[in-house]
This record gives sequence, structure tokens and C-alpha cells, in this order.
Amino acid sequence: MFRLSPGFTSLLFVNFHVLFAVDFNRDVRPLLASKCYSCHGPDEKGRKAKLRLDIREDALKNDVIVPGEIEDSEFHYRIHSDDPNEIMPPPESHTTLTKQEKELLDRWIKDGAEYAKHWAFVPPSSPKIPTGRKGWNRNPIDAFISDNLAKHDLKPSPEADKYSLVRRLYLDLVGLPPTAEQADAFIFDNRPDAYQKLVDQLLQSPHYGEKWGREWLDLARYADSNGYEKDRPRNIWPFRDWVIRALNADMPYDQFTIEQLAGDMLPNATDDQKIATGFHRNTQLNEEGGIDPLEFRFYAAVDRVATTGTVWMGLTTGCAQCHTHKYDPITHDEYFGLMSLLDNVEEPDLLLYSDEQIKVKADLEKQIANKIVDLQNSDTAFEREFVKWHQSESENATPWETIRPTSMKSNLPKLEVMDDGSIYSSGDVTKRDVFDLNFTSDRPITALRLEALTDDRLPGYGPGRCYYEGRKGTFFLSEVEVKTASGIKIPLSKPIASGGNGAEKVIDQDGSSGWSSAIGQANHIILPLTKPHPANKSLSVSLLFERHFVASLGRFRISATSSKKQPKAAKIGVEAERILSLRDKASAEDITQLRSIYLEKVFLEKPSPAKPGAIQKNIQWIWTAKGNRPEETLYFSKQFDLKNIPETAEIFFTCDDKVEFFLNGNPIGSTDLWSKPVISTVKKHFRKGTNYLTAIASNNGGPAGLIAQLSLRSKRGKNQYITTDASWKHLSQLPNPQSKDWHSQSLPDAKPAIVVGKYKSEPWGTLNLPQERSTKKPNPITQLRNRIPRPNHTLVMLERPKDNPRTTQLRHRGEYTSPKHEVPPGIPKIFELQNRKEPTNRMEFANWVVSTDNPIGDRVVVNRAWRSFFGYGLIRTSGDFGTQAPAPDHPELLDWLAMEFRKQGMSLKKLHRLIVTSSTYRQNSKASPSLLEKDPQNRLLARGPRFRLSGELIRDHMLQASGKLSGKMYGPGVYPPQPLTVLAHAFGNKSWNASKGEDRYRRSIYTFIKRTAPFAGFMTFDGTSGENCLAKRDRSNTPLQALTLLNDEMYLELARSAGEEVHQSKDDPIHSLFRRFLTRPPKQSETDALRAYYEQQIQRLENGEIKPSEITATLKATPELAGKVLLARAIMNLDEAITKP
Repeated sequence: MFRLSPGFTSLLFVNFHVLFAVDFNRDVRPLLASKCYSCHGPDEKGRKAKLRLDIREDALKNDVIVPGEIEDSEFHYRIHSDDPNEIMPPPESHTTLTKQEKELLDRWIKDGAEYAKHWAFVPPSSPKIPTGRKGWNRNPIDAFISDNLAKHDLKPSPEADKYSLVRRLYLDLVGLPPTAEQADAFIFDNRPDAYQKLVDQLLQSPHYGEKWGREWLDLARYADSNGYEKDRPRNIWPFRDWVIRALNADMPYDQFTIEQLAGDMLPNATDDQKIATGFHRNTQLNEEGGIDPLEFRFYAAVDRVATTGTVWMGLTTGCAQCHTHKYDPITHDEYFGLMSLLDNVEEPDLLLYSDEQIKVKADLEKQIANKIVDLQNSDTAFEREFVKWHQSESENATPWETIRPTSMKSNLPKLEVMDDGSIYSSGDVTKRDVFDLNFTSDRPITALRLEALTDDRLPGYGPGRCYYEGRKGTFFLSEVEVKTASGIKIPLSKPIASGGNGAEKVIDQDGSSGWSSAIGQANHIILPLTKPHPANKSLSVSLLFERHFVASLGRFRISATSSKKQPKAAKIGVEAERILSLRDKASAEDITQLRSIYLEKVFLEKPSPAKPGAIQKNIQWIWTAKGNRPEETLYFSKQFDLKNIPETAEIFFTCDDKVEFFLNGNPIGSTDLWSKPVISTVKKHFRKGTNYLTAIASNNGGPAGLIAQLSLRSKRGKNQYITTDASWKHLSQLPNPQSKDWHSQSLPDAKPAIVVGKYKSEPWGTLNLPQERSTKKPNPITQLRNRIPRPNHTLVMLERPKDNPRTTQLRHRGEYTSPKHEVPPGIPKIFELQNRKEPTNRMEFANWVVSTDNPIGDRVVVNRAWRSFFGYGLIRTSGDFGTQAPAPDHPELLDWLAMEFRKQGMSLKKLHRLIVTSSTYRQNSKASPSLLEKDPQNRLLARGPRFRLSGELIRDHMLQASGKLSGKMYGPGVYPPQPLTVLAHAFGNKSWNASKGEDRYRRSIYTFIKRTAPFAGFMTFDGTSGENCLAKRDRSNTPLQALTLLNDEMYLELARSAGEEVHQSKDDPIHSLFRRFLTRPPKQSETDALRAYYEQQIQRLENGEIKPSEITATLKATPELAGKVLLARAIMNLDEAITKP
């Protein structure tokens, strides 16, 4: 990263200390910060000799610095000493002062050693606007720039040509090049305000939000996967879409900030405002099994503090995680005060129904209600069977009553009693959670029932709060213990559950075993007491959730019964059991509800009569033995009688190795591949009386076996099955091989077959047998419910309730495992609060960061914008305005822009308009040798900006120019083509299934970002992985970039598209392609060079040196088409094609 050596390294500051008075902030502080503060600065633990040089009062003690008296100042002798034991900085620091720097420090002491508050901590003020260059100033920006140029004997460059201006504007404001038609519309618009009108037009384009949204996502460390080892996909794209919409709507920056930092805390917060809090849910999420989620929540909080510092405070706050900041005035405690402000949150998923989904859902729910009524009325058996079922089940139903806890506590989660008596668990969870609940019932208790309940707020709807390879809705109840008020244990006996496994293990005194049930389903466990607990006597219930991962319950309810009958786990559900237990006291509304439950859960779930083909459990593998003889052939036969010819029949069989079946001498099926079973319909060849089912089976070695089933169904619906078993006969060879009717006669010499394996036995069962086919009719209610659309979801933040705040402890050396004292929320003391109280929560903090009490905030915003347009900010370190940062190149302009930004309502579009309508922006970017010598990095802005586009903008540029760009906006990430090897070393899913159709050609902001394997085409051009907040991208120039544009599948495809479009038109290919990719028309010399190249390629294609099909990827390619593809490819790779003019 480029930084000025304070006051000297750039020509801008040559002899600066001679020409101008020494300024502490500009000249001295950066020098002391970089050379001295690491040992004599704010960090008390790292401080040497109890000397502070960052505070004047301390620096003047003991004559270290004597204002006005160089010779009397110990500081002077130390910096000029040649003694390695005396010189400062000491040799081991590997830091030295130059002669000029020493002279500067001496001049400062001589002038009185005055200190000043670091400029960034002083609120900006409106500087006087200089006169500037006459006839050049379009707005105050130009006055500041031209005034400074004059001080350095420089003048602005001429305005860029109109082709450069239109291309520059399009790329800067919407991130796309203009089409030839769009460029010409501006070129030939001679109105005086044509430029301003184009600016306003582009600011209203929906592509504006896409271009500037990508820049904000760098700061938000946006990615579509969780990071760390597993790096699974996540649903965070609604946040990306919110950013685009907010920018297009020109949401004021203060509102833009508040919604992202604390949108959930706004009154009656909308879904959009909650989605905005995804900014700080972009932290990475570790899904490795067995981790402590609280540890990685801490590291997420660390990331949030660092990101907030960079984005809104312009400070490297992360440097104070382990100790007091060595350079900036942020103490170790103040760092954790910032963390306390940001960390009092839950991290739920927000369910998002689209308008269409809401409409479909309502329609389907109406259909379900109507279908329930229709089925009850239309099926004549329903009423009869319901009455019978109701009477039977009512007699055995257990009456349960919800009991509310009189008190409760847990090790860490917050337990809250809901209106329905259930208990909701929120807050942090651990690998060993214990819920202690106390109850009193006015009736004796013979059994308890614990319901595990679903809830929209829980992962996967619950009922659990598991954290194993990510958040899941499972739970694991290890132990249940019930005690009297005096602590005497009440024994439990034979727990049973409505679903799941391990119910009986919750009382086995073994914390490693227990009960769990399915995700997204409510289930319950019955806990019978060995003897009744008396009425009006307290009892306590302790629930232990212990695992090598977090697995506690999220929502549950406890009920009790006084019934003397042994209670059952009601698989139909507790609501149905409640109504059944009311018996004659059930209301009409209850009965209506019960009828609906019965219809859906019982009546429609009844299996139909078995159909032919259902595999019978008594089916067995037969042979003579498990022989190993090669080419072993056996003959099997089964005799059976039929009174009537069956209406339908089906045979299933398979054999190790092959078999052919016959019915009464007629072939009905065969297989020669043992691992593939055959199911065949038998339509004829049956006869009344005796029938013969025979087979010729052979084995070529290894285990041998035959299994078969003939399924017959009569006209009355009765089924008959002929299955292989010990009743079958076998012959090793035929008595008369020439006999043609052996298949249809009794074989007197046959012997019983030997059963060599049971149903589904090894080595055949798992490979050969198909699953038993269901004979149940589809449940029409379930089918309708399955069509109800599932909502999208996204990651958001939610402030914890006031009665359950998360406390923040200082962590020694920044380590999670070393908590110390509690730290209250607050901001660093360096920020003087003029108009408000100390922030105590995220909302108050969000309001502070966009207030005038934050002196850096507005400067950070305008500096970022300036960097986007000019390649460098007015201060070169975009995310660091602290004491280690270089002085601003144009401090008065920076402050004026900050003040103007707030005056204009914190509108980003107005800020951008102000910059691009300035003469400074409109200069041409040509750099003469003399200008390069005087100002090589264009810090004085004597010329226009020219730099390479980002990887995303290069791709978008090529999509637009090739005619393939899709205008589709928003939605989940897409997958442009890239080499499959990119994911070769990534964990988990290593496939990159390139999108089809228009998704393949959407703007790059919609490209799926996998943190451990980011999109290669962007990373080659210094893209971001989304792992950390990125205030400024590097800008490199490497051979791999050129090779990517030449050979990457994605760019080859776009070159082909451009070549094909030009080939189909009558336009000159050179002129057309040149304008597509470079906007301007080619010069004659450029046309001549490209035509020579094109003709050379045509010649190579015609003589077979290059195959046209290899260039175009189509078999019917002509040399002319392939030549135009090569021409497009060449122009795409010109430096001008990927550079802002």
C-alpha cells in the first residue's frame, strides 16, 4: 500500500518544511506515530521508560522536550546520537530517521513543540472556497484543485474528447460501456446541458445500484457461502438485493447506515429493514462438528468491530483487540466497549414470503379446507369409521393439563413462558445445557408429558437448537430427573415417545444416550411416575441436553395427568388426544377439528388391500447349496393349483447369475444380469387345475441363488403368491433332455430345493431385491400441503430482550478463552459527544456514527467516492484515517466535500453528480513526460483518471459488448462458466454447474461467491473472497490477466458471440467490433493494422493451419465467421478495452 513518508517522499512535499511552517498534524504526528508511538504511545503495556510522546504534557516532563530550546531537549540528543545504546529509535526497532526528518523535529521543538488534535478527530468545517482558475471552475471542486495546481506551477489538462467522456461516465456510474448508439446519441447532442442530462439519465438507471452495490459489498464482506472448512452455501442474497434497491432509490446515507446496523430496532421494522441487518450477518460461520459456537460467535463479533471501524469510523479498530492500540487513541477496554454495542444480538433466519407465494399459500389452504369437507361428505365409509374410531380412542385417551412453571432457570439460555404455556429458549447455548423447572399442580400427578414443539424462529422450524455442522432443528435430551421440593428423586418408569428414538434412555443415568426426534415435527415423550405425586406439592423437573455438540430444545411444553391408566404416546397428535379425552364434553368445534384430524392422519393413511407385486416376507433364496462349481446349471419347478384363471398376474425374479422362467412350458421372462431384478406382467398361459412354474438357472462361480415370486389377483380382489422356498423341487439335469414338455409336467426324480438365504440376506439382498412397493393411495390432503410454497429465508440480526442482555468481557490478549472483567457498551473517549449521550445499544450507536459527533464518518464516505472515480482517495488509506495514515492530498477539499455531503441530505447520487460534473473529472487522462515527472501518481489531479477496470466490470463490459448481457435483476447467485479445477481443492461440493440460459449472462454482482474458492475470473483481477472487509482493492498487472482474457472459456464464449453477431450483420466487422469494445471509432492506422491481422487469420483458416470449428465451437463454421471471432478476441484484449479512459 502506498504511503507518504511524512512531509518528504513525494515531489508534492519537496522542501515543504522550508516553504511552509511546520504543522504538527501534517508533518510531525505522522512521523512520531510511525517512528516512536510503538514504544512511547497509547499502549500502556508496550510503553518503554514510562514515556509518552503522544500527549504533550507527558512529553514535556523531565526535559524530554523543552519547547523552544533544542539544546536543552533530551529528545534532540537521542535522535541525533551515534551511540547504539542512546539513539532513538533504537537499532532493534529497524526504524531510522532521515536527516530531513531530524531537522523537521528540531524545527518543531524550536517553534514551541506545539501539539494539535489529530486532524481526523477534529470535526470538519467549511473552508473558504478559493478563487481557482478563471474560466475553468464548474463547481467548488475545481476551485480547490486549480488553486493547488497553481501553487505547484501546474495547470489542468484539456477536457477529454466526447467519446472518452461518454465511456468514462457509463463505466463509472452504471459499470457498463455505452453501445455505439448510446455513445452517438451523446456525441451528436449539441445542447449546452447534454453532459448534465446524460449524468442524470445514468443516475436513474437501475444499473447504477448494481455498479455501486458491488463496491459496497466489498465493505460488507458479502459472500454466498459460510466460509471456514465446510463453506456451505447460505441464503444472504436478499441483503445484496436490498443494497441494490437502496442505492437505486438514493436512500440517504444516514438511513442506509442505520438500517444496516440496527434496522431490526426501528419502530415496527419492516422485512426490508430487517434484511438490511444482513450487513453484519456476512461474518463467516464455522460448521465443523463439535466446535463451541460461542467461541466462533466471539470471532464474528471481532470481525464486526473491525468492519464497523473501517466502514464508518475510518479507524483500524481491530488493532485494539489484543491490547491498547499502539498508534491511535483506542484503549483495550474501549475496543470491547464497541464490541458490547454490536454484540447484544441473536442471529435468526428471517422467513420471506413473496407476494406470489402468499397468494398461492392462501389459495392452497382454501383448497385444503374445501377438500376436507368434500372427502368427509363424499366417502360413505368415513362417518361410520370415524364414529367407531372416536368411541374406541376416547375410552383410552389420557386427559392432560398443561402445567406452567412457578420458577425456572438454566445455565445460559433464556427461558420464557409463552401464552400457550410452552417454554421458548433463546440466547446462547452450550454443549451441556440444563433447564431446571419447578411446578405445582392442584391434582395428583401420575405422569408427565414433554412436548417438543416447532417454531418459525428456530432453525428448520425446530424443535431443537442444534449446532453441528451449522444450525439445525434437532435436539438431544440426555436425561430427565424429577424431584420433590425437598430434593428427593421421584423415580420414572418406561418412558415412551410418539416419534424418534431413545425415549427409554432419558432415565438411564448415562448422559451420552437419550431421546431425539425429527426436524420440523412436533413429538412428545411420556414420563410415567412410579407412584403418584401428591396434589399441591411442588416438584422440579430437570432436563439435561449434553452432547459433543450443542443440542438443546428450542420450544417445549410440559403437561401432567392424574389418570390411573397407563398413558400412551399419541401418534395422531396431542390436540386430537385432548379432544378425545373430553369425551362427551367436547364442543361441536372440537369435534369438527377432530374429524379433520382423523380424515387426514388416519382415514386417508389407511393402506389399500395388498396388490400383486408386494414382496412377501416369506420369500427365500433357494439353490442346492452355496456351490462354487463353474457353469453350474439347475432346473427348478413349483406346482400349484388354480380354481379360476387370475385377472392379473406379475412375476418378480432375479438370480445369481442368470435364469429363464416358464409357465406351463411357455417362457415368461429371463435375465442374464444377476444384479438387475426383473418384474414382468403375465397375461396368459394359466389354466384351471394344476400349473407348473419352472426355471433354468445357472451360476458361473461364487455364491449362487434364485429368488422369485409370482403374484396372482382374482376378479374378487383376492391375492395369491407363489414364492421360492423349500417346497420347490430341483434337478441337476433333465431325465430326458430331448423332452419338449418337461416345463409342464411333474418331475418324479426331483428333490427339494435348499433354502440358502432369507429375505434381504447377504450377499444378494441389498443389491437384488426392490423395495416393497407401497399399496397406500396418495393422501390428497398431504399432496395439497406439499404444494404450499416454502418461503425464502435470509440471515438477519435481532436485538436481545432488555431482560436478557449479553454481557461483554474484556478478553486478555484478545483470546476468547481468557475472559476478564465486564465492559459496558461505549465508544472511544477520543470522540467528544456534543449533542447526545454515550451510546448504549446498536440503535444509539448507529445514530452516532452518522451524526456530526463522529468527525470522521462523512470524510470516509466522500473519500471512498473520490477513490472510485479517480483511482485514489483524497487520503490514500481508504479505511484508515488514524495517526498512521498519510495526510490528505487536498485536506480543504476533503472537508468541503464532507460538509457539502451532509448539506445535500447525505445523498450519494448528489455527491456522485457533483464529482462527475466537475472540470477536474472531465480532464483528459493523457500524461505528458513533464507531467509524469512532476506528479507521477496524479496526486495533484492535473489530468483525468485512467486505470484498469475491476474483474467484475471487465466481465460486464464484455457481456454488454458481445450482446449477451441479461438485464435480469435480483435473486439467488448464478454460476457463469469457469474452469472446473477451480474447486478441486475446496471442501464439500466440488462441482460448478454453470448456469444455463440468461442466468449464464447476468451481471457479475449476481455471481455466486464461494469463500474458499472464489470465482477465478474475478480473483485474477484482484477480486475479493468476501472473507474480510475490503476498503480498497489492489490493482495489479500480471501475465495471467492477459491469458485469462485470451483463453478463459467465459471470454472465448463472448468473443464467439460478438463475432457471430457481426457476421450476421452487413457492417464492417473491424469498425463494428472496435466500437462495441472501445466505444470510439478506430483511427485509420488502427483499422489498417486490424484489417491486416484479420486477413492473415482468414488465410490461416483457409489453408488449414487453424480449424474454424476449433475457434467457433461449431461444426459448420466458415473461415469468415472464425476470422471475425478471432478479430473480436484480439480487440477484447487491447489495454483500452479493459481500462477507463
